[in-house]
Amino acid sequence: MNKVTMERIAEKVCRAISDENLSNKEAGKILGVSPNYLSMIKKDTYFDKVPKKAWDNLHAWVNSGAAKIKGYNVLIDHDIMVPNLEDKPEEEPGKDIYSDLAKAKYADPERLVKPKKPLPPIVQEAMSRKIQKDLANVPLVQDVILNLKVKLSIEF
Repeated sequence: MNKVTMERIAEKVCRAISDENLSNKEAGKILGVSPNYLSMIKKDTYFDKVPKKAWDNLHAWVNSGAAKIKGYNVLIDHDIMVPNLEDKPEEEPGKDIYSDLAKAKYADPERLVKPKKPLPPIVQEAMSRKIQKDLANVPLVQDVILNLKVKLSIEF
């Protein structure tokens, strides 16, 4: 789709939204387009960021000849949206749903664990100094007494 077509579509859609006093959310729901894309078509710098499917939906509305957005219905291809359940083969009644799991191959968990690399001596020394510095100000015994009053009410 070329830039001129995009500009004309955006102009018609924006004019229809403002004439009908619709929000982008309402118009997007009717046209089958995300409200974000309706905001993006207001500036031509964002035209390239709007996906082709959104432009196709807006182009379909413009070409439909509908004067208002409110009266427009998006045609949905039901073959894509709803699977055909009649063609689905019936499952075997006695088939165990876990039989496929027995065929699966599992990796050895010990092999997946990577051994830790030893830290360089400079880092080990810095960490030990930090621990010593942090522990110097901490008392050996700490007594903590918590006085809490809890009111519990359950309503159904």
